[in-house]
Amino acid sequence: MKTYLFEGHDGAAKTPVSEGVARALREQRKTVGLYAPFPLAAKQLGHDIYLLWSNQESAQRAVCLLKDVMDDICTEARQESLDIVLIDRGWFTVVGELERRGMIHEIHWTGACIPFFFLEAPPQKTLACQRYSSKIPWTDSLATITQYH
Repeated sequence: MKTYLFEGHDGAAKTPVSEGVARALREQRKTVGLYAPFPLAAKQLGHDIYLLWSNQESAQRAVCLLKDVMDDICTEARQESLDIVLIDRGWFTVVGELERRGMIHEIHWTGACIPFFFLEAPPQKTLACQRYSSKIPWTDSLATITQYH
């Protein structure tokens, strides 16, 4: 089983690209699983995971939750004997930003290193997406989004 991540900023087309890659691989008769850890984590929480970025304690909880979701994805993919697993935004970009801002200090990752494709979008497009209803500190203005990018 091979696993690949599609990482990047909001508006960078991670979902359309990962869906297109999955479709092309299925046309080649590959068994492909396409997973989105952030919505899976939100489903477990009962609310948007971005609400957890508000302070250090809850940010660490979010990282642990995302790690558990990633572990569950890997377990399910092995059980289904998938050829390829595609992950629509893992958590590396967000966790890296949380760490850079001093909100988390330890990341325990026991899985293998997963190759990833980083997709970029102009800061204006990220801001236009307005996906962050919780207004976390680095996504509430063009200036902070530009710094984040």
